[in-house]
Amino acid sequence: MNDMVDNIGLDNTPESKSDIFKVIVIAELLLLVNMHELKVIPTTGGYLSIGEFVMFAIVVIASVVWLFKPALRHHTKLIVPVLAILYVSAASMLLSLHKGIALRVLFRWSIEGGTLFLAVSLLSNHRIYANALVRSALLLLTASFIIELGTLMENNMLIRVSHLFRPKLFYGYYRAMGVFENPTILGIVSVFGALLALHCATKKAIPVYESILGLISSCGLFILSATLNGWFVVTLVCITMVMGLLFLKKWKTPLITVIFIVVAVMLVYHYHPTSRERIDELFNDVSTHANAAKTTHLRIMLWKAGVKAWFANPWLGVGPGVFSFRVQDYGPSYLANAGYNAHNGPIGILSEIGLIGFEAVAALLYVVFKPLYVSTKGVDRLWIITWFIALTGSQLIDFTFYSYSFALYAIIIVVYLYQTCRIPLAEARGSTRNSASGKRQESFSGKPVTNMYMAAIFQRENQNL
Repeated sequence: MNDMVDNIGLDNTPESKSDIFKVIVIAELLLLVNMHELKVIPTTGGYLSIGEFVMFAIVVIASVVWLFKPALRHHTKLIVPVLAILYVSAASMLLSLHKGIALRVLFRWSIEGGTLFLAVSLLSNHRIYANALVRSALLLLTASFIIELGTLMENNMLIRVSHLFRPKLFYGYYRAMGVFENPTILGIVSVFGALLALHCATKKAIPVYESILGLISSCGLFILSATLNGWFVVTLVCITMVMGLLFLKKWKTPLITVIFIVVAVMLVYHYHPTSRERIDELFNDVSTHANAAKTTHLRIMLWKAGVKAWFANPWLGVGPGVFSFRVQDYGPSYLANAGYNAHNGPIGILSEIGLIGFEAVAALLYVVFKPLYVSTKGVDRLWIITWFIALTGSQLIDFTFYSYSFALYAIIIVVYLYQTCRIPLAEARGSTRNSASGKRQESFSGKPVTNMYMAAIFQRENQNL
């Protein structure tokens, strides 16, 4: 009977048709969320896209479930920093000189914040749903890779499919976008996808072939996107992993990692001209190299303008999204109507929702990552640190809080991390154990279990949720 208890609910259990169905449904929802070029519902600030409408509908339905199913609620403390960010953003919007712009972005941030809280609260304690989210995210990257390969081979059908997800401005653009809003988002998301595939492979959370396929697709998209921010995040992640593994005295792994990365970068630089041109932009004189002005020089101008906007409104900023649309008020005139954002997360937050908003965002990161850090050790803790560096580091030379795609992948990562940390915590609180009499046992929820059969049932239910 002890063998039965130990073997129920393990990861090598064959997946059911319902598991595959969940993955397909979630992947289709993710596809719909990325359809921002098809406008369907008129509003005071323009039109809601299909993607925005689907996100809003998901939040409304999940809110109803959360309200009327108290037993499904977990990690409810997360609502405090989320509401704090939204309250500060609302106050900033009311005091802004451009309330229409601020209200539109506040609506978007409300959807993203609500999705984060509800997803973590409702799904992070359910392994099947959390893993289905990860598998769907990797499947979406694989679909994007297929679309980009078809575009490169000038397949008319896949080219038409790609037009459903990108503005007309980007038709025929030389950098890949997949099903995402722009190459920058694809570059960041592809790095997240590669890390998810590697993390899931080490945890055996999803089938091995899905991890391999997701890793290949993510790496291919990363190269085709030719995004500087992606290279920046990869560098931060590699440094973090190498230093962490050296600290843990796993000597061989860092050496192999460094050699692999150096060889990969050299191959990409030599054989992929687009990436080579993008990297060269960082080292060219802005006065003689046009693209260089759009990278190093432009970012510096935007950062200076963002700091100026923050100093003008230090506590609550100029309003959510206002700096991106009125950057010319604080910087050079050639930035007018360009739609540039701050290209830096801290400066973007400070300029738009001020110091109070920045503290609320910092509180959110603390509330999200502290329990993950405390509940892990060794390599698992190194993964948590790496994910923190990847998520926050992606905002050092870009500002992608406006992107639903970025927000969704960040939310999926958080849900997955909370799920992977749940089983050790549950076992520490109340796995089946004998009392002083040697007969009484308790389930994960702390309820008495009278025999080994019931213990097996409780363990299976908790592992399969």
